[in-house]
Amino acid sequence: MAAVAAFPDEAEICDCNGRCKGKITTIITGKGLTGLDGVCPHTKASASCGSCTHLVEQLLHLTLGDSYNPAAMQPICACTEYGHDDVHLLIIAKALKSIPAVMQELEWKTSCGCAKCRPALHYYLVSDWPGEYMDDGQWRFINERVYANIQKDGTYSVVPRIWSGMTSPKKLRAIADVADKFAIPAVKVTSGQCIDLLGMKKEDLPGVWANLNAAGMMSGAAYV
Repeated sequence: MAAVAAFPDEAEICDCNGRCKGKITTIITGKGLTGLDGVCPHTKASASCGSCTHLVEQLLHLTLGDSYNPAAMQPICACTEYGHDDVHLLIIAKALKSIPAVMQELEWKTSCGCAKCRPALHYYLVSDWPGEYMDDGQWRFINERVYANIQKDGTYSVVPRIWSGMTSPKKLRAIADVADKFAIPAVKVTSGQCIDLLGMKKEDLPGVWANLNAAGMMSGAAYV
């Protein structure tokens, strides 16, 4: 709790959706949110892989004080009664190494899961059994598959990695050239000292990353 309280407002809480502490607490206060079921839809924090759920809960506690009354464990989705933490622990404890094995052992209510639980199970399996679980791209979150962040309007944003805010004329020219070539409508500098290219079409992403990779930039890994 003390560590989370000491985080600066710009500290990133949810890596999957790029949500920082200040943004989350502002929304909690502004919208009068009282639990995870309110925070998830308004901020997307803890709504993807679930690994930041405990941090979001502590932010709720810090923001609301004694009035915060955490609800009972929330299941991953309607396909199961288990929450993220329990599923993750059982995957390790029972040495479950495939999505069908997890669903069978934990008595999933649906035969093949849903768009919410399948990517979560894939994330835990590939993390826990990297040498044994076969990474299947179809289970990845869309952001991980295309190395871009999907927006509410269906367009995508790309954030070329710029280490510690240090770049070069070559890389800046490459970003500008990409913005012109693909008619990207918005370019902004993020709080994390990166440049975010906003509003691009999904079909343009391979070309965008081909150009950025050629200039020596990537987002975790090259577009494949």
